[in-house]
Amino acid sequence: MGEPFSPERAKKLVLQALDSGRVYFRPHAIRALADDKLNTVDAERAMRGGVAQPGELVSGEWRYQISTRRLTVVVTFLDPLHVVTCFAHKR
Repeated sequence: MGEPFSPERAKKLVLQALDSGRVYFRPHAIRALADDKLNTVDAERAMRGGVAQPGELVSGEWRYQISTRRLTVVVTFLDPLHVVTCFAHKR
């Protein structure tokens, strides 16, 4: 099954990557988390509990947002799964 993935399929693939430990946080994502006083554990929790949105083609790669009320994590399905960026929702 090729991209773009449905939100349901994207969420399933994210959970599989988390369970297998095959997740890579790009430097930008780590900086973005730190700027919001968050870390990779927060991002992993958001990916487990969040809701996936339809993919968007950005710079030649499909990106998917996984969101909770607190945080959005943007991923792309490479091997391993890449976390592109993260951003906290301001209250």
